[in-house]
Amino acid sequence: MFIHILATDWAHSVMQAQSIPNAYTPYGSKVHRPGVRTGFSGQIPDPSTGHYHLGNGHRLLHPHLMRFISPDPLSPFGEGGSNSYTYCAGDPINKHDPTGGVTAFIKEMHQQFTTSFLRNTVPGATPGRVLATPEAQQIVNAPNKSFFGERVAGAYIAKDSNGAPPLPQHLQTRYAETVQQANRGEIPSVVAHLEMANTWLKFNGTPEAVAAKITPGTIATAVVGHLLGAATAGGADIAALKTGRALNLSSTVEKVRE
Repeated sequence: MFIHILATDWAHSVMQAQSIPNAYTPYGSKVHRPGVRTGFSGQIPDPSTGHYHLGNGHRLLHPHLMRFISPDPLSPFGEGGSNSYTYCAGDPINKHDPTGGVTAFIKEMHQQFTTSFLRNTVPGATPGRVLATPEAQQIVNAPNKSFFGERVAGAYIAKDSNGAPPLPQHLQTRYAETVQQANRGEIPSVVAHLEMANTWLKFNGTPEAVAAKITPGTIATAVVGHLLGAATAGGADIAALKTGRALNLSSTVEKVRE
């Protein structure tokens, strides 16, 4: 990257131009240190330390250590927990984190899980309401008043209504049972996501999984998706209770019809 400096006269006519090289590592460490203020991703580094004050000083990023120097207070694993010092989940080339928070990253990954693992598998198909199994109909038509119930119902609509093969019977039954428990308030959505992650782990290598040609990669994707869902479910459930949204949610099918 080059910084172009223009010299002008009193009438603002350009009299001279100069280009200064300005290169950075993926984590924002300067290779060259010209006398320019603008830093990596448009951030301005601290003049004394060279750290980046992300989120208006919310957290400091150390470009040489390639990590934050303080834990993320929003980390789902608690202060000092796993990866709470990591910048962009270790992938600064494909991701950016201008605020220094983990919430947006988790939300993005959970959305990617919903649209990748349970995505449209039939080219040219359009979303509809053709549900392959009674369990799918039960999940989608239930009054999904929980964060978990809404997410699972939406995933079933994206998957089953577009002609994708149904999940094995064991998983269908477990999803239906867990959605009912979450919708009745017997278990929080966090627990529901964790239970389904455990169900997928135990399903790996079983005769039913082999017969359905469900690979370990697919199971790993499902487990990660539910773990990410658990990380955001607590806040969503609390927000729904505070705002009264938990008492006024329509079924997922009614939302689709609208």
